[in-house]
Amino acid sequence: MKLSSFIALGLAGYAGFTAYQAYQKREEIKDDIADANDISDKIASDITKISKAIDNINQQLSKLESISQELDYKRRLFEQESKSRLEQIKTTLSKYQELEQ
Repeated sequence: MKLSSFIALGLAGYAGFTAYQAYQKREEIKDDIADANDISDKIASDITKISKAIDNINQQLSKLESISQELDYKRRLFEQESKSRLEQIKTTLSKYQELEQ
């Protein structure tokens, strides 16, 4: 026999052995495939949930921005009002301090 015949026979034997091993472990392979499919379905479901959450967050950004602007306006208004009232308090306090002296 030639070397190529031995190689072909060896490859055929190895392929047969591999097929026999796969046949023996067919239940494990089926379970692994089923598990992989379940994991794939869960991943797809999680991706859908994540994309919905991202869309929800993006929708809320404009609302948050308007709330932020409103709060900033109210803060500035409060600062202005408090400054004027503090000035009035200081003026009144200085009048009483002058009277005490």
